[in-house]
Amino acid sequence: MKRLAFCTLTFIIIWLSIIKDKSNAYEINEYAIKRIDAATKVADQKYDVDHTMNPPEVRYDIFPSLDETWKNDAKSYCVLPYILFDPLCQFNAFLDGNVVTCPKCKGDDKMSKTNMPGHLVNTKIWKNGRLQRLNPRVIFDLTSPVILVYKQYSCNRGHYEINGVDVDVLKQIDNCNVSFTLSHKSGFTNRLVDYLEELLDTGLSSTQICEIIRRCYKKAYYERAQRYYHDFNVAKHIGITDDQVQNFPTFEQMDLPCVGHTLVAGAIISRFKSEEVLYQQYFSSIPAKWISCDHTFKATSNIGYLRESDKKWVKLFQSLFCVLNEKGTVIQWKFTKTECTSELENVFWQLSQRFTAQNIVLDGIFLDNCCKWTQFLGKYFPGVCIKLDIFHAVQRLVRKIPKRSKYSSDMAKEYGLVFRQPVDIGKERSSPSPPADVILRNLQKFCLKWESIQSAAGTNVLTKEMLKEIRNIKVHINKGCLSDIPVGCGTNRNERLHRDLKKIVATNRIGLPLLYTKMFRMLYRLAQEKEKEIPSIHEIKAPLQKEML
Repeated sequence: MKRLAFCTLTFIIIWLSIIKDKSNAYEINEYAIKRIDAATKVADQKYDVDHTMNPPEVRYDIFPSLDETWKNDAKSYCVLPYILFDPLCQFNAFLDGNVVTCPKCKGDDKMSKTNMPGHLVNTKIWKNGRLQRLNPRVIFDLTSPVILVYKQYSCNRGHYEINGVDVDVLKQIDNCNVSFTLSHKSGFTNRLVDYLEELLDTGLSSTQICEIIRRCYKKAYYERAQRYYHDFNVAKHIGITDDQVQNFPTFEQMDLPCVGHTLVAGAIISRFKSEEVLYQQYFSSIPAKWISCDHTFKATSNIGYLRESDKKWVKLFQSLFCVLNEKGTVIQWKFTKTECTSELENVFWQLSQRFTAQNIVLDGIFLDNCCKWTQFLGKYFPGVCIKLDIFHAVQRLVRKIPKRSKYSSDMAKEYGLVFRQPVDIGKERSSPSPPADVILRNLQKFCLKWESIQSAAGTNVLTKEMLKEIRNIKVHINKGCLSDIPVGCGTNRNERLHRDLKKIVATNRIGLPLLYTKMFRMLYRLAQEKEKEIPSIHEIKAPLQKEML
């Protein structure tokens, strides 16, 4: 018997916790209930008269009126802003046939047999906190949590209690300008997501972003306190009250819901998913005359997941492979587990299909493994010349120069000039790279100068490893792999890309969904700086929305 009682009690506790978790409700005070109840009545009256209702925007008409009805109660200023959401009335002009079909009819066997789902009917019942079963939801805005007050409908075929925020209802108004997005347990306004994206783009972690939003909430909360003290002084001055001023509750005492790590990631990923097609459309429209390919290894150390069995961080990728055009814009990318070409088959197939659709014939391809990849790339770009990237060619030798050598800087600079015309001695290359015979003469002069110089320890400055690299590079020079390379083509301008990649993944462990979101946003931002003639995703999105409406 005791065991049965214990099991029953346990079940009740679990059931209550589930109900509480799924309600997504917030305990609003009596002042908020009165204010919202009045607002919903006004909204319904307006619709009855002129069949229009104000759009679902955040409303701040939440403070007491400073007149004879004013009461000295600080808690009356501890009221959250709210949104009135009635899709049937607010978006009726944009709905298909001016109706919203009933989501419950889809799961009703009787209705599905007739293939005639019912449509929603306005009941004028709002989830406004007037009754406990009518508690509204709380979503998150830029400066405060917001009470989402929504309609509850019935169906002309007998179904009841259909919420205006039902997923199937929201799908039917997807083309309308709704100022918020709902998740399973929460929600967020569009302007909050805009701000979260800006913070994310600066490289801030989720913890830092949450703290910034919390400070915004705290600042806005104490502005309400200032409003109370101001109104109290005015009320006392004009004789509305003789009471003593009250202590305004602290931000911590109110224990307001605030943005957490999960919501930050969820909000940003949700926005990206809704725009992912536009991002892909943008990148697929970027043209190219030359392309350069590069593996980046420093950008992958923190990409992975925490293994449950031993709580160890499991790294998922070895490198990031990027394809850039002659302007230095990343036009295709992929995280890879190895350096094998088999992982990149789809990357180059997609590029070849894109260039064919754009009527683009590449002038050339630059990469570190030119001869090794010739056969592989020839499958996708037949007849296109493949060159050794000059930056990588220089780095092959520079990496072998002892770091502590007093000659390291001069040697690196002079070796870079080997692959230029003799008169091209500026900070950056201003002419195409010279023919093979000119490069070989430049290399010979470099070797003659440095092979006779010794370090302080009495060893040759040109080490055996460096001489081996010079012999290897001669093979590429004689094949023409380093000749006739246009100005600006190559991976030497990737410093900005690497710097921004470091902001994303070098300091914080990150999972795949958020990683891809951050990558697309970063690469899009960099592309916009260089591809100014291509419409932004916002310019693409605007006419689509106009067409929908």
